[in-house]
Amino acid sequence: MKDIMIDIETVGTDPYSVILAIAAVKFDIRTGEVGEQFYRTIDIKSSRKAGLSFDFDTLWWWMGQDENVRNMVFNGKEALVNVLLDLMLFIGDDKQVEIWANSPSFDLSLIQNACERVDLETIWRYWQERDVRTISNLLPDIRKNMKREGAAHHPVSDCIHQINYLVATLNKLLNK
Repeated sequence: MKDIMIDIETVGTDPYSVILAIAAVKFDIRTGEVGEQFYRTIDIKSSRKAGLSFDFDTLWWWMGQDENVRNMVFNGKEALVNVLLDLMLFIGDDKQVEIWANSPSFDLSLIQNACERVDLETIWRYWQERDVRTISNLLPDIRKNMKREGAAHHPVSDCIHQINYLVATLNKLLNK
């Protein structure tokens, strides 16, 4: 599978915010078939030690979210650098891979910034990045009416939901 959807959960919206969890899901852009999945939660202390920040508005926002999801994403025990290394291994170095996010200017940029803080390079290049939001806004009713499977703000569930409405939108646009 040459497409990977990435989603993160954070404690901020600034470019160098603490990342709580990262998911990546390989998928077939034509069929929506989901393949191998990556999901990890990150120890907040290791992110803070790397110089990432959080804001109280986002922390307060998290207090209003589903308790089970909140407990999962705030329960990270792994060091930031280890999770990022494993993510790069999961993605691999195939330059034909397309990396999708909703939107790359947030999810992928925060991952790149976190990598910078721990002296890692991201495995993908800017020309591999794809924006789910741009495509889904072409036919917004598809996203709006797409039944969600799994909890909102859990990165794996978010990835799969994004894959579902992305593929449905593309198929409708291509008259498939």
